[in-house]
This record gives sequence, C-alpha cells and structure tokens, in this order.
Amino acid sequence: MLIDFPMIHSEMVSKNQVRIILTNLKEVLDKNIEGDIVELGCNVGTTSLFIRKIS
Repeated sequence: MLIDFPMIHSEMVSKNQVRIILTNLKEVLDKNIEGDIVELGCNVGTTSLFIRKIS
C-alpha cells in the first residue's frame, strides 16, 4: 500500500492518520463521487504528498 513508502517526518500527522485519510479518499474515488479534494493546512506537506500520489 502507498502508506508503506517512506514517510516524510511530520509531527502534525501520524502514519495511522495518513492511512485513514487515504482509505477514505480511495473509497470516494472508487465510487466516482464528483468534487474537489481539499486539504487545509501546511506543515511540511506530508498529507498533500500522499493525496497527490493516490488521486
């Protein structure tokens, strides 16, 4: 799974939190639900990088 790739160090989001985000995003994409993906916040961009790889 994507989350198994080396993770950029961030104290703002854990590996488990990224896994939850990606699991839910994959479900939305698999169901072809229309809309934009919005990620609010910026520390080192960990979540954004993983979202970009899956979408």
